[in-house]
Amino acid sequence: MLGIRELKHRYKLLRAEDRALSLADLGLPLPLSCGSPLIDSMLNERIAATPGMNEEEHLMRSWQLITSASERELDIVFKLLDGCLNDHKLLFAVYLFGRGDEKYRLLLERLPMKWRLLFPTAVIKPAAAFFTGWRRDIRFRLVDNVDFAGLKRGYHETLAKISDEQIMKYRDILREALALLHWKADGERELAIHDWCFGGGRMNGAIPLLSNYLRVRGLVAAGNRAGLAKELGGHEHRIPLTSFMGLLSNMGLHLSVDGNEAFRDYAVATATPIEAMLRLHEWGGWLDVHHIKEIALKATDPKGLQIPFHKVATAYISAPASLKPQLFDQIYVPVMKRFSSQMAEFIPKGTQMVLLQPNSFVNIMSLLFLATISYERSTRILLAGEDVKEHDDRTILGYDKLRDVLFMSRSGAEGFLLNEFGGHALRRSWRFDERVVASAFDRIDGDDLLILDLPFVFSTRILERLLHMKRVLNLANNFGSPSEVSLSVKYIPRISIRSNDMAYFGYSRFSEPAVSSLAGFIERLEWFDRAGGVIAC
Repeated sequence: MLGIRELKHRYKLLRAEDRALSLADLGLPLPLSCGSPLIDSMLNERIAATPGMNEEEHLMRSWQLITSASERELDIVFKLLDGCLNDHKLLFAVYLFGRGDEKYRLLLERLPMKWRLLFPTAVIKPAAAFFTGWRRDIRFRLVDNVDFAGLKRGYHETLAKISDEQIMKYRDILREALALLHWKADGERELAIHDWCFGGGRMNGAIPLLSNYLRVRGLVAAGNRAGLAKELGGHEHRIPLTSFMGLLSNMGLHLSVDGNEAFRDYAVATATPIEAMLRLHEWGGWLDVHHIKEIALKATDPKGLQIPFHKVATAYISAPASLKPQLFDQIYVPVMKRFSSQMAEFIPKGTQMVLLQPNSFVNIMSLLFLATISYERSTRILLAGEDVKEHDDRTILGYDKLRDVLFMSRSGAEGFLLNEFGGHALRRSWRFDERVVASAFDRIDGDDLLILDLPFVFSTRILERLLHMKRVLNLANNFGSPSEVSLSVKYIPRISIRSNDMAYFGYSRFSEPAVSSLAGFIERLEWFDRAGGVIAC
């Protein structure tokens, strides 16, 4: 394990040589590098507009890095494919195809079907695959001499593996790719796909789902609600959620209206794991126990567990409060368990987590954040007060205590905080004394994972104490320690009073982004650490 200190050191070296992007132009603003600009790019540079670069510049930079890479670097990329971003895997496949390397097929197999269907477009008309808006029509190619025969052979193989649901969902992508290939269908199913993309879809007897969709669309056009409910319930091939919601909208039906229970059941059944999670806020008003159980099964099966944890955290936080007790045990905890195992690879066994924050900042979101990072792991909380005697050192033993407080009313939560942390936790103000806070580091070991939450504070005393720490995640301003990475927490100003002798600030705090930021950070850090280890070998 290289650790944060070494990964930051490598980033600074590349940045000094102008071979690394600024934080604003990275997918996640993390000052980390494994030592190779190519692998850094594939792990954390999206082909999308950023404050300092547009889509074309990101694409050209990534393409230049790929085409100038050594064979050793390309071999390392293959070892890290699961951590590479999908747009870069697609771009890498285009490069290998252009030089006649059959390994491009291995890359395509590691991509979701949507990106595999985009492959001919990326080879023939890259702008349409990687750009958005008017830039999609820019004419250029990354591969000069396209092997159309080989491209068509590969696409025949891809179409043989595509499911009925994917044919429906990715119709526009299919249409563009088939048009660019001047496609000649081979077999009844490919004829049906071609007719679905360019005709009226009347030849789709070979694709039962499309036949079902056309019948349902006819019922919607006729306004036959009873027939629609019967047709949906009697067919095993379910229409993808986005198409189904479009049909309901065309008919003026809303899932939130009583009487549409059959349509609610269908929506939950046809949603993919990620679709179900992202719609928890929208559907929260009508989801019942059976729906929650079905969504939980989707989210915790092997496919569902591949959802990035920061998306699960965001979905949970935005869900209605009445649903959270059910979601917590059935969905959030199992996914958190997987995240905790990822954390274990980054944090050596036996390493303790320490959260250092002012005593006035302990709130429900602090506990949710703490619960997220400390599943089945001992965690200490150091509450910084006005003098050294007010350092309150506690150990959180896990969910037996934390899970209940997350669903309490405000008064119940305050009672819990009062019992656990005493009167310090219920204060509404904090007077900063850098000597007092610096003295808290006497209780922290250099091998601990320190989570620092000291908003609007900078102190050379604290920086001096941070220098010996190996792992520091800062939820506020960056002190500048070599082993420190900053994550975001939002503070909204409410009042500000200044004079020559004093300053008074009032802020509201929103900790939710910190949960998802931490999750995204850990997932990226894991891959940077792996890449750095491979490069060092």
